[in-house]
Amino acid sequence: MSPDFYRAFEDRHRGTRESIQERQRVYLAFLRPLAQLLPGAVLADLGCGRGEWLELVRSEGWAAQGVDMDEGMLRACRELGLDVRQGDALAYLQGLPDASVAVVSAFHVAEHLPFDVLQALTAQALRVLQPGGLLVLETPNPENLVVGSSGFYMDPTHNRPLPPLLLSFLPEFVGFGRVKTLRLQEGVSQAAEAPVALIDVLAGVSPDYAVVAQKGTFDALGDANRDEAIAALDAAFAREWGVTLNALADRHDQQWAARLREIELTAEIARDAALAAQSAQTDALERAAAIREQAVDEIFLARGNYTLEVAGLRGEAAGLRDQIESVYQSRSWKVTAPLRWAVFQAQALREHGIVGRSRHLVRKVSRLPRAAIRIVEGNPKLRSLAIRALDKMGLTSYVKARRAQDIAPSAPPAEPASMTAAARRMHAALEHALSSHERPGTPKES
Repeated sequence: MSPDFYRAFEDRHRGTRESIQERQRVYLAFLRPLAQLLPGAVLADLGCGRGEWLELVRSEGWAAQGVDMDEGMLRACRELGLDVRQGDALAYLQGLPDASVAVVSAFHVAEHLPFDVLQALTAQALRVLQPGGLLVLETPNPENLVVGSSGFYMDPTHNRPLPPLLLSFLPEFVGFGRVKTLRLQEGVSQAAEAPVALIDVLAGVSPDYAVVAQKGTFDALGDANRDEAIAALDAAFAREWGVTLNALADRHDQQWAARLREIELTAEIARDAALAAQSAQTDALERAAAIREQAVDEIFLARGNYTLEVAGLRGEAAGLRDQIESVYQSRSWKVTAPLRWAVFQAQALREHGIVGRSRHLVRKVSRLPRAAIRIVEGNPKLRSLAIRALDKMGLTSYVKARRAQDIAPSAPPAEPASMTAAARRMHAALEHALSSHERPGTPKES
């Protein structure tokens, strides 16, 4: 590997100095109380890299030393005036006296080491730490599925991912008093109500974690400042840090369960609404069917009543016709026919006179079929008798005019030149009779 490759790789993928230092500020919750409990103590940083951590703790007043194998990394530290040296981390610890430092830190070093070397390094850290001192081991978190399956292997110098339970057990095994696992730089909100998508379950778990182990513990001695520092350090160990895979998966499942309950509730409401609408529609259809049946019944009833009424009227009309016919066919009607004719003639004479009636008779005679007229004209006796009758009534000229009118209909009928008073009255009676309607069964005037 090229000497400058790793530094260039870190510059590209590790992040800027400012972003790294911002992430590392989380450890100040442990270091600030410890600085009060172990004043003037030294911090040893294994695999110091570009020196972000050394620069941060120096700004907090710590005396800090760093060691790293990569000369390119160390040049960046020396440019900042940091106390660094090139060498192996385990060899560096082995060269330190017992209980000589307050903090041993190693950021993203453990994943580069074989496990037996890591175990030896942890044991050496316990030896060189002062009572109450801290070991800080930060490494990529394989609980983050994207980190564990992809991101971890971006660094060609990585050895193997270290699950949090394994790395936290190692300090306990070598003799540290208490151990705390800090999950860091989580990608999702820790608020329970914050939405969690599937990608959050895969990539939202804290991408890094750290094991913070303390050599022994501090006991309160009645010193207010010391007791306050111990309480602050205890609070840092008691705090829960970051997001676990199980917690994030549980939140995702709970949110989906809540969504499913909402969907089921919405579906139930929609189903109830649909059933109500269907019931209302069924009721409406039933009411419409009942109304239709009632209307049909009423129509049939009305039609039946109408039929009965028509039949009744027809029956009454038939009965009246039968009654009238029976009257016309009765003997009394036939016997009284001459009397009715005489009464009619008397009435006609009173209304029209003899001339009117005579004209009426002439018109009726003129309307006889031509065959009948020809018979009268062909029979000298009948013809002579008719002429004498017309002469006596003064209607000879009138009949000739009527005959001329029959021959030439466009010419107006000639008025009789001279008519007696009786002829005029008969003429009026005849005109009246011609304009009247004859009753059935009434004898026709002659």
